[in-house]
Amino acid sequence: MAITWAGARTKVRGDLWRPGSSGVPDDVCDRALHSSLLELEAVRRWLWLQNLSTTPAVVTPADNIAVSANLRSVSSVAYINGQSNEILTVAPLARIRELARGASAGAPTFYALHDSKLYFDTLIPAGGQFELIATHRTPQDLTEAVAAGDTNATLDQQEQAIIANACHYVALSYLKNEAEAARQRAVYDRIESRLIDVEDEARSDLHGGGIIPDTAYRDAAFGAG
Repeated sequence: MAITWAGARTKVRGDLWRPGSSGVPDDVCDRALHSSLLELEAVRRWLWLQNLSTTPAVVTPADNIAVSANLRSVSSVAYINGQSNEILTVAPLARIRELARGASAGAPTFYALHDSKLYFDTLIPAGGQFELIATHRTPQDLTEAVAAGDTNATLDQQEQAIIANACHYVALSYLKNEAEAARQRAVYDRIESRLIDVEDEARSDLHGGGIIPDTAYRDAAFGAG
């Protein structure tokens, strides 16, 4: 079961033996969790944040549908039509809006992603469902990150690392407890190191083994590139 943002706050307080908002205020927890998420995501382009699948649905007839603010880029959008999935084509938002103007309900052909919404070239009937494959990242804006926190893929998949590093931030900046901050950071560092090893192995499996050529002489003569 996915951890909620409120649940993450509770775990940070519990791991620091400061239960309740009087122990550590919501704002302090939020800033720590946000920093922890951004830090882990900045390490590299993690495979576990790519090609994530969701199936959003249209509740009432509309030419757009809201998606999570954590969604960074779209790999594909498919309209689920009976037993088949019809892959949509990306198009400029202005073109999408023009096509949708006055259109009757039906199956879409084009889509555009803008401001955490998917826009379509036609009116989608109630119950219309999509398969969305995308890359997710935590928003840089704290308010957006908290609002979309219950669908945060990094928090959901790497809960232990995020909680430990958030505890490190809280202990260091709010509780002024350097020993506790160091202890929590050590937990995070071990997890991050393990994640990198696992990721390297996964990428090797994806691309196969190979010999990296020695280009030292070429680079010295012509420059690396």
